[in-house]
Amino acid sequence: MPHDRFRIGADPLIARVSELAAIGVFEWHPAQGRISATPHCLTLLGLEDPEAPLTAARLWSGIADTDRDLLAEAMRGVLAGGDPVRLQVRTHAAAHPAPHAVDGLPGSATASERIAERRRDTGLLTVALEALPATGGDTGILGTVAPATADESDSKWRRMVCYDTLTGLPNRLLFREQVTYALRRAERDRTLVAVLSMDVDQFRRFNETLGHESGDRLLKHVSARVARCLRSEDIIAAGEGLERSSGVARLGGDEFAILLSRIGDPQDAARVARRLLQAVSEPVDIDGRNMYPSVSVGIALYPWDGEETDRLIRCADTALGRAMELGGGRAQFYSKAMNALSADRLALETGLRNALDAGEFVLHYQPRVDGASRSILSNEALIRWNHSERGLVAPGGFIDVAEQSRLIVPIGTWVLEEACRQNRMWQQRGLPAVPISVNISSIQFRDPGFIGIVERVLATTGLEPRFLELEITESVVMSEAEDAIRIMRALKELGVRISIDDFGTGFSSLAYLKDFPVDALKVDRSFVHDVTHNPRIASIACAVIDLGTRLGMEVVAEGVETEGQRRFLLEHGCREMQGFLFARPMDPVALEMRWRGSRAEAVAATV
Repeated sequence: MPHDRFRIGADPLIARVSELAAIGVFEWHPAQGRISATPHCLTLLGLEDPEAPLTAARLWSGIADTDRDLLAEAMRGVLAGGDPVRLQVRTHAAAHPAPHAVDGLPGSATASERIAERRRDTGLLTVALEALPATGGDTGILGTVAPATADESDSKWRRMVCYDTLTGLPNRLLFREQVTYALRRAERDRTLVAVLSMDVDQFRRFNETLGHESGDRLLKHVSARVARCLRSEDIIAAGEGLERSSGVARLGGDEFAILLSRIGDPQDAARVARRLLQAVSEPVDIDGRNMYPSVSVGIALYPWDGEETDRLIRCADTALGRAMELGGGRAQFYSKAMNALSADRLALETGLRNALDAGEFVLHYQPRVDGASRSILSNEALIRWNHSERGLVAPGGFIDVAEQSRLIVPIGTWVLEEACRQNRMWQQRGLPAVPISVNISSIQFRDPGFIGIVERVLATTGLEPRFLELEITESVVMSEAEDAIRIMRALKELGVRISIDDFGTGFSSLAYLKDFPVDALKVDRSFVHDVTHNPRIASIACAVIDLGTRLGMEVVAEGVETEGQRRFLLEHGCREMQGFLFARPMDPVALEMRWRGSRAEAVAATV
């Protein structure tokens, strides 16, 4: 990686301040292969020629072999979204290339070896690391280097090395050593070991909504509850030179890991997992609000799923991914079949990324009509993936993966832009000016930049806001109703329409419904399907129609497929309908031809 003199390396003021303060500063963007450092940073690390090309391997070469893996682990944690880190490392008397360097990160020995050997070394540096905001999808690291006092206590240094600063739990480095030690003991004693990987469900949304400080408080509550669920025999020693420690660790962000040693049966792990799910789900007060967190857990077992540390941890992570795919709030044992599922999911995620760049997504449109005249009142945009091998793929084949990978945000933005552009084009071609409706996922809706995206799309396409309708499901608006009301009001200030989709299927509250700034309710197709032969369902449908009407909202019936359903809905005050009885989703050309034909027939009928 050639030295790219950018930012820190090119700023003489930073270089001078760094020298006067006796600290070194460096900046590293591993994905872009960019690294720079102040001259004093190079001096502190023992690099004699400041003009020589700078690479990551050269920069780390001044650090003692046994401490390079400590630095590497700290950097990985920061890059993965972890908290800022402060640690001590030792330097060489003479610099030399780092052995075992992987992807520009340093690498070597165990924490136990470092603790033992540190006592014989006085060339200490304190390194502080924090994440730089992502630019172009690339998160970087800003680091400072300063001389450290050699008389700091080993216990203080050990905590810096081996423990998470937020929760006080073991970090990834110590956890790996705990697992390695437990596996050696299990091999000797012929016992089972379980590794549990755990994530807090929808933690990103919680963080984005309430702020990182509230998120940190939630993580502290979760870690305390998890620790209380462990058995006494799971309080383990991590090997020579390290004190006894809890079997739960925080690996970074909302990712935790649990080590269960000397278990007699897989059900022992299952019982602990059930206790975790129950304990975490209890309500917790965060800033005066009762929150109901949940977690997903993946379980891997030694020796069946793996006989070495990294393999076992990977299997637990794979099982965790499957638990999250199934909806979260559950535990899942690892199985070999999951590897194939994970490979398929990765391939699908990669395909989605490429599809967006390659322009493989298309929109089909389904009209919303007047049930009496059958004239088009609006059109709903529905995404399809024009896959090179699988043909036209409906959203059910890829939306879940798009949401789990957060690709739904750029894909959803494309849908919004394309639908608005198409509607504006139809208007310019002389077709009636009617709204275009776009489905919005929960991740899009909660994204901090969503309101700005809507505003930008309207400005760039030239579509009047009143001709855009955003469809949001009942479950999304009710999950955090007060926050949803705030977002919807901001959208209404832009002038767009809002409808609640799948109404009647969730856990709607009438107390909140009256406060929703909503233009339309869409009655779920499950109620429409049975209205002609199930009196109880018919009563519910009528109640929803009456409720929406009384609140001044338009009521739209979805999934209308028969003449009997159409007549029932008209008789009970529901004018707007959508379903196969009137039209299936079709491409823009087909819809335009049908639309013009319907208009011509209507004109002819009046002559």
